[in-house]
Amino acid sequence: MQPTLLVGDHMVIDLHCYAKADPGRGDLVVFKHPENPSKDYIKRIVAIPGDTFELRGNRIFINGGLVEEPYVQYSAGKLNIKPLETVKELGPFEVPKDKYFMLGDNRDQSIDSRSWGYIDRKLIEGKVMFVYWSGNFDRIGAVVK
Repeated sequence: MQPTLLVGDHMVIDLHCYAKADPGRGDLVVFKHPENPSKDYIKRIVAIPGDTFELRGNRIFINGGLVEEPYVQYSAGKLNIKPLETVKELGPFEVPKDKYFMLGDNRDQSIDSRSWGYIDRKLIEGKVMFVYWSGNFDRIGAVVK
């Protein structure tokens, strides 16, 4: 999730925010991994139920419009994860009801919905709010966006 989250960051997670509202596009969320529910993952919601999603190179289009993503980082275009080496183009496809499409902010180094597909709503546990401890003291108290 670099540069948004760094190794060693400790975060406050709001576990109640989705009790009355659905997760939104752009939210950084904690969820149970779909293939191993004993592990929690953090990724960004890129597309919500009903969205038409398309990935073209390093650009994402939602419902036909280009999405600006200032938080995204690319690693010189070289993917180090074998299953993702050919995933530069996806869609367009419509996100099904109660499903979410997630991507990591460090796109070339992230195993995410491009590998394991949609995340079911019931696997989403909460929203990342801020960093309460970090090896980089300047990050303490930083609101996560």
